[in-house]
Amino acid sequence: MIHKVEGVHMNRLHSFPSGHTSTAFSMALLLTSITKRKIWCYVLPMIALFVGYSRVYLGQHFVSDVFAGMLIGILSAYLSLVLYQWYKKRYGKEEKPEPTL
Repeated sequence: MIHKVEGVHMNRLHSFPSGHTSTAFSMALLLTSITKRKIWCYVLPMIALFVGYSRVYLGQHFVSDVFAGMLIGILSAYLSLVLYQWYKKRYGKEEKPEPTL
């Protein structure tokens, strides 16, 4: 038995990976790295998990699509932070230590 949500068209092709999930995770981790308040380190990744769950719940993606999107989002956020730190070290003045993952 398949759960369907009224008014939502179920996609069967071209769903790998989940772009919504990768965007949610990359934004959550990048915002977590620049925030000063510790609570956001828990709240933002949890919101990203809910985005991934909603994609499966609405029948737009399989769990493997969401998992791949999650990995892509984490990897892109990490690489962005590494490149930013390299750029700051090479071309900019380091005024204060930047938060890292």
